[in-house]
Amino acid sequence: MNIKPRLTSILLLFLLVSCGPPQPQYQTNYQLIPPKSENGRMCLNNCLGMHQNCRQSCSIQTQQCAINMSVAEHNARYQADLDFDSYVQERKAQGKLIKKDHSNFYSAPSGSCEQEACQAQCAGDYNMCYSNCGGQVIPHTACVANCNMPAPGQPQYQ
Repeated sequence: MNIKPRLTSILLLFLLVSCGPPQPQYQTNYQLIPPKSENGRMCLNNCLGMHQNCRQSCSIQTQQCAINMSVAEHNARYQADLDFDSYVQERKAQGKLIKKDHSNFYSAPSGSCEQEACQAQCAGDYNMCYSNCGGQVIPHTACVANCNMPAPGQPQYQ
C-alpha cells in the first residue's frame, strides 16, 4: 500500500477546508454635515489645516521609510556579496566543492512602508475635530466585496 498519494490527498483536503469561504469586506464612508454657527464653520478651517498637515506628514513618513528600506536592501545585498565571496575563497583554499550560492547568504530586510494606517488615523482625527466643532459625522457602512456571504455571526439563508 502506497501511503504517499493518500497523505498528499489528505493534506490537500485539509488545506482546502481550512481556507474557508471568502469573508465579506465592508467599507465605511462618512457624510459630513457642517455646523450651523459661523464659529463652528471657522473651527472647521482649523480641522482642515490639521488634516492636511497630518496627511502630508504621512506622505513624508512613507517616503522616508521607502528610502530606509532601499538602503537596507542595498546593505543586505552588499553583505551577502561579501559573505559569499569569503565562503568561496575559504572553500577553494580547503579544496572543497562550493555547495552554496549567493542566495544562501542574503536575508531580505523585513518591514513595509504602508501609509493606509496613518491616513486612517488622520481621517479619524478629522472626524473627531469636525464633531467637536459642532458638525455631524454620519457613518455609512456598505459591503464592497464577497457581499453574497453572510456577515460573521449571521445566519446563512439559501
